Amino acid sequence: MKNAANTSIVLWGGRLLALFEAAQPTAMDPTTLQTLGPDLLGGTVKPGASFHFGKVANRLSEGLFRALRIPGRKHGGESKLGGEAVTAHPRYDPDTGRLVFFKFQIRLSFNPLTDGVALLSGKKLPLKTVITFFELDKDGNEVCRLEHQTPGYTFLHDFALTPTHYIMVQNPVKLEIAPFLLGKVSAAASVKWIDHRAAEVHLLKRSVVEADPASQQYQTLQQQQSAAHSSNSSSVEHNGHADGMCASGNGVTVVVTDGSSTSEGGVDGDQASGHPVKQHSQLFHQSGHHVCEVEPGFVFHQGNSYYDSDTNCMVIICVRYDEFPDFNEQAAIQGRSYVEVDMAKQPVAQLWRYDINMADGSHQQQCLCKRAFEFPSVHPAYAGRKARYIYGGAALHPTQNLPVQSVARYDLQTGHMQLWSKGSHYFMGEPQFIPRNKSDDPGLSPLEQRCTSHKGSHVNSAAQAASTSASSSSCDGIAAGIPEDNGWIMSVGFDAQLQRSEVVLLDAADIEAGPIAVLPLASPVGYGIHGTWVPDYYGP
Repeated sequence: MKNAANTSIVLWGGRLLALFEAAQPTAMDPTTLQTLGPDLLGGTVKPGASFHFGKVANRLSEGLFRALRIPGRKHGGESKLGGEAVTAHPRYDPDTGRLVFFKFQIRLSFNPLTDGVALLSGKKLPLKTVITFFELDKDGNEVCRLEHQTPGYTFLHDFALTPTHYIMVQNPVKLEIAPFLLGKVSAAASVKWIDHRAAEVHLLKRSVVEADPASQQYQTLQQQQSAAHSSNSSSVEHNGHADGMCASGNGVTVVVTDGSSTSEGGVDGDQASGHPVKQHSQLFHQSGHHVCEVEPGFVFHQGNSYYDSDTNCMVIICVRYDEFPDFNEQAAIQGRSYVEVDMAKQPVAQLWRYDINMADGSHQQQCLCKRAFEFPSVHPAYAGRKARYIYGGAALHPTQNLPVQSVARYDLQTGHMQLWSKGSHYFMGEPQFIPRNKSDDPGLSPLEQRCTSHKGSHVNSAAQAASTSASSSSCDGIAAGIPEDNGWIMSVGFDAQLQRSEVVLLDAADIEAGPIAVLPLASPVGYGIHGTWVPDYYGP
């Protein structure tokens, strides 16, 4: 598999990183955009394909790759397994001034000498996904990490971040490993949907343990995790079957749900009608980690999450599909034209809300908006806190599927959506929220200055001492009097009639008023996925 380095890009610690979630970051020169090569983030990430089959099986597989000359299996001049892939969705923490990533490795326990016959006879070997969240300071140094293991394959594109938790969704999918490793299919084509299996929401307590493996604190944690995994490796039955297991961050095997199912509340137009659907499920937790089953669905992008002290619930706003989308068809791969894609056959991306009670495990889930919606985000000062507005891209038709052809602002309080578009001939990229910078305004308090100053890698040092209380965060935008819509929305649009790409800038407080600035580009820009912005100039 080739490292496409084409999913997202981020500037952090003086390094410009092109990100591809199935491989390691690729460093680029921020001035010339020249590719510099793989970046292992100071040794935080292991090189190679993100599969580990055991030492013997790894060596045999690497020899097979070399013998078959399978393309895209090269790193440092040799074929290599045992690496770690890094998310293309890092999250900025306004409390600590850190950039938070996760990396993952898919592990298959396989010994060719003892498991070869069993494998040929159709036996399934135990598979697990090891996900490690890690946090980088403003200079790009790793300051803490948390390892979390899940049984089977976990497709994790995005996650949410609060002052106290990492939040991830384990979607009901499986991975067809052999065709992928042999280069027969793409990463997306190797992921298959599992009907009738619930999705799982993992609420992982953020770690403050030092990342240095030599530290006594880190070694003690690893020993505790190893012992917990050994003593909790057996399957646990519920509702008459033995799936639904998950492993918490400290290795304790837990299982949740009463197996009840539900249908989503009725929706009409942009706003969902009816009441949230409530499900009761048993919730197991250990050392602050919680796992809860929710209705089957595929969560691709997270919008925002926060702890609601009034209800003792973790609230999750995300984009959900009814099932795993066919990204090969949507992206018009394998020689197809995008106009040939039948979007009516694809599941619709919709904005959903989950409320998970932190005490008893009951949860409510509700479809907020029937209109196709993607790339959700909030004002950076409100990340991990209660927010009223969700910004993103939306379809033109109120019920039909994507592509993204408009910039949208959804009001979580009223259910109203503001839209701006040039029409059916216009296609939008991911909208970016750019907060107004008032850090130099002498009339602002230090708190207001900190919450409104988001200068890429330049972070106010006062944030290092910020409280991480879930119920009373010191960088609460509401408490600081910062309007959520105090900023601009920037996106790249492509006008098919003019065959021209342009950068558009809109007032976040009034999307429907249209652009306050349009910057035509010299040549069309390909339809991309994610983007970023920096306030500093890096050109010639």
